[in-house]
Amino acid sequence: MTQPHTPPHDERERQFVARVLEKCKKDAGFAARLRRADNPDTEYYALGDLCTLGINIEDDSERLPFALIAASLSRDADNMHADGTTKIGTALRQCLPDEEAEHSPRLRRLLACESMKETCQILCPMLSLIRSKGIYLNHAALLHDIRSMRYGKDAWQKTKRRWVSDFYRKDDASEKDGETRQGEA
Repeated sequence: MTQPHTPPHDERERQFVARVLEKCKKDAGFAARLRRADNPDTEYYALGDLCTLGINIEDDSERLPFALIAASLSRDADNMHADGTTKIGTALRQCLPDEEAEHSPRLRRLLACESMKETCQILCPMLSLIRSKGIYLNHAALLHDIRSMRYGKDAWQKTKRRWVSDFYRKDDASEKDGETRQGEA
């Protein structure tokens, strides 16, 4: 008997994002339930759907990041045809006026997170802000980044440094301005 194939981590995140987008477009009830997944008081509406997507809902380190991304995707699935291309650091930079971006309290707060639960809580309103600015975030990459916390402090610090680098890379931010809403293609 052969073991079922488990996709590599990057591929698992991409497949998850694609499945959520596809199912949200076909089933409005599914999308409505997933919109509640990132709120601890209402996540029970989405738990069954997360299970059908292959998420171990008993494991916080799996449920929390997948629920956050599923909720974010479900809120904008009608406008997206594919996952976005903008990284979280670049997206945050694009949301802020230049005077606030220099010493962004949002970025500092995100970098101060020490647990996956705290990170997901802090990211929730940031994802709403990013969506409100019309920026298509690369959800699969963000999901992979959040899940890197399970590999220990060094992996988590490396992820945070990449976010800072993306945030302060001014050339990248201005070039990617044209990629806003890239997922519509």
